[in-house]
Amino acid sequence: MEIIEIGAVMLDDSLKEISSFKRYVKPQFSSEILERFVELTGITTDMIKDKEHFPEAFAAFVDWCVENTDPEEEYTVYAWSETDLYQLEGEIEQKSVEITDEMDYIMENWVDFQREFGRIVGISKQISLEKALDLAGLRFDGQIHDALWDARNTAMLFAHTEDDESFQATLDKIHEVLQPPKPMTVSLGDFLLKKGVKLDNE
Repeated sequence: MEIIEIGAVMLDDSLKEISSFKRYVKPQFSSEILERFVELTGITTDMIKDKEHFPEAFAAFVDWCVENTDPEEEYTVYAWSETDLYQLEGEIEQKSVEITDEMDYIMENWVDFQREFGRIVGISKQISLEKALDLAGLRFDGQIHDALWDARNTAMLFAHTEDDESFQATLDKIHEVLQPPKPMTVSLGDFLLKKGVKLDNE
């Protein structure tokens, strides 16, 4: 289980995309990508055979983050679930990657937006990015399970939640759907009595 693709987009203060990053990664411990992962991601063994291994690809991602941000300003990484962070941490340890200050900053400022979105809309169970977009009245754009398109759609959902007016309308619809049905105000016994049915309590 190794990372085979890194994808990200960068947003400015107005939540518009200003840069993107996409890099295929060649596994170090596997000679080929299994068919089920090819079907899931669309990434084949031929597509990554001449690419960099994880240490070099991750370093390039970190460099992209640094080059496209103001050193005087803070930034935050939003990802759909904590799975990617756990995978990064595991591969850093497994492949003996020397952690730089920039790498440490990224992992310390990582937000699980799946959990954050669930908290905002009042859903405790984990849902897919596609389902979250659907709840928000948005449509997934691009190829599902492509790292860059996943990043773009996460960014789209994040920007939607930051728009107070449009997202409040979304919340109203979600809460209406999730609201439990109103309890019956008339019991079965009351109903039968109104119909003239005699009830025997014995």
